[in-house]
Amino acid sequence: MSAMVVAPSDANYNLMLIIGQPYKGVPGATQTTVIQEYLSEEPEDVELFVPAGWSLLEDESEEIVHTGHVRVASNFEPSLLVAA
Repeated sequence: MSAMVVAPSDANYNLMLIIGQPYKGVPGATQTTVIQEYLSEEPEDVELFVPAGWSLLEDESEEIVHTGHVRVASNFEPSLLVAA
């Protein structure tokens, strides 16, 4: 894997995975959590970030586009605007 975890200001990729595993003691229920990491680049395989025993439910990852003095997420929404 060539993608490395970096500081948010140095990131080119925002990895955000929603993962789940069966909830112990409650048949049919799923325990979920979110993994978020700022990476130097898009990873070749996001499954490498999913811990053993968990499964990937959703991949909400996105490329971070650097433009001048403002960093804008690739699926731009005004609420995602962050000053660099």
